[in-house]
Amino acid sequence: MAMGVGNVDYNARKVTESNATAFVNSGECLEGLKKQTIEIQSHWSEFDKTLTVILKLVLLFADNWTSTSAEILKKALENPKINQKELALALNRKSQSSISASLNKAGYDELKKGIEYYKQGIKKQW
Repeated sequence: MAMGVGNVDYNARKVTESNATAFVNSGECLEGLKKQTIEIQSHWSEFDKTLTVILKLVLLFADNWTSTSAEILKKALENPKINQKELALALNRKSQSSISASLNKAGYDELKKGIEYYKQGIKKQW
């Protein structure tokens, strides 16, 4: 997977007709992928290196997520203001404790820290 970071100057219905540094960076990054499974490219090469390492570490534990863990993580990330009891109700799960166990096993706190690091890094660079 190749991710490009940058501006979107023109967003057409088809990506191939759009004009943006984000799309150019993504395309160049994709062409450069060889044995790597994930890479990021922006105008800030040092940030790219750091973030690529973080993404690869995330993949180490994400590859072991069950579909249930992934579903719980997705819902938790989409709804950061709800607590685990509310999350259990929203997902029709039995208990808050089962949600807690799934989130811990899947590395939810570490994932949130990685996402926050990425957001702060982008803000600093932009």
